[in-house]
Amino acid sequence: MAEPRPGLRERKKQRTRRVLIETAYRLFERDGYDQTTVARIAETAEVSIATFFNYFPSKEDLLFPDGADTLDAGLEVIAGRSPEDDPVDLLTRAVHAMISSTRSGTRDPASELETRRLRLVMSVPTLRATMLQHAFAALQALAGALHTAYPEEFDEVDANAMVGAVFGAGLAAASVSIQQGRPSDSALTRSIDLITQALRALRRSSA
Repeated sequence: MAEPRPGLRERKKQRTRRVLIETAYRLFERDGYDQTTVARIAETAEVSIATFFNYFPSKEDLLFPDGADTLDAGLEVIAGRSPEDDPVDLLTRAVHAMISSTRSGTRDPASELETRRLRLVMSVPTLRATMLQHAFAALQALAGALHTAYPEEFDEVDANAMVGAVFGAGLAAASVSIQQGRPSDSALTRSIDLITQALRALRRSSA
């Protein structure tokens, strides 16, 4: 069943939010991240500073939108597992669900906006550090959920190692893709599939 279309008020909020993000990225690219102020972003986007803060706590948050929603998509898959689900298959579905949850938003890995976002994040040391903090927090949350789902099969170290392998592969592939000037979509999904194939083979060999 299709989800109901957002109402007019919600659509206006979504448009304002996207305008702020697009405006900020353009200013970051042109003037530099550190040199661009919240006041300048708000002025260029033709909103008040108070309106800006209604949408984002800081200018850094413009570069890390929707992270909680993306993580929730993966956690929901793990929470809804069936008794017969293989843990690697479940983890693969969870990560792909996280990617799918971004498709209609500003974090779609196939979009030019996401390519610009990643290029900006990778070019500013403080933003790279923040990205790793976000990734590590998501990794720990997924690993904790996987350990809870399969307490007899994985201790916390094993669960973190599995999820970390998938995250590391995706991050490495996406960064190379961005450096080559290409969207991260295909590299990201291919790297996840490659590493999960390796994890399946490893589990079979150790069974």
